[in-house]
Amino acid sequence: MSIIKMVSMAPNTQRYDYTYKYTDLCKKENAPEEYTGTIFNLLEKDKRFTRTIQIIKTGRLKDELTKPPVRNGFTLFVTEDGNIPDHYMNNLDVFRAEVLINSYLLPGVASKEYLIENGSAIYMPKKYHYNNPLIVEVNDAGEVLVNKVGKVKETISATNGYIHVLDNLADVSYIN
Repeated sequence: MSIIKMVSMAPNTQRYDYTYKYTDLCKKENAPEEYTGTIFNLLEKDKRFTRTIQIIKTGRLKDELTKPPVRNGFTLFVTEDGNIPDHYMNNLDVFRAEVLINSYLLPGVASKEYLIENGSAIYMPKKYHYNNPLIVEVNDAGEVLVNKVGKVKETISATNGYIHVLDNLADVSYIN
């Protein structure tokens, strides 16, 4: 049993007894929260996206992409490791990683069919601070082009949204 003595500094409250007895709850193990099939889990299992995983972890966005969605979920646009240059990874810091991922992360769920149905459009990413709109163009052949650089090659469905794999990724603006 632990005894904690709490003292109040508010006036006229010293007459109350703030002593509580309870078992030591600090040493109890929390049950691990395991979410499977989320955007982060699927990217982590696929060896084509090791650099993307490193960028997500550096930008401290792992928890956001691991947990089930609070409202609608997310749509994330990524590319394979071969399309991310070494010099970008060598100069990676928290700010650059967070801005890059947030610039390619849409709030809400957008499948490839949804993007094609809505046609060419400009989407506002999750955090729109650095003038990085997500420009999606759909041509007559049904190909989806993102930011005039990356064509959607593959779509992966996750429990908390969609992952669109692009054949290339454009760098984003870091100037506010």
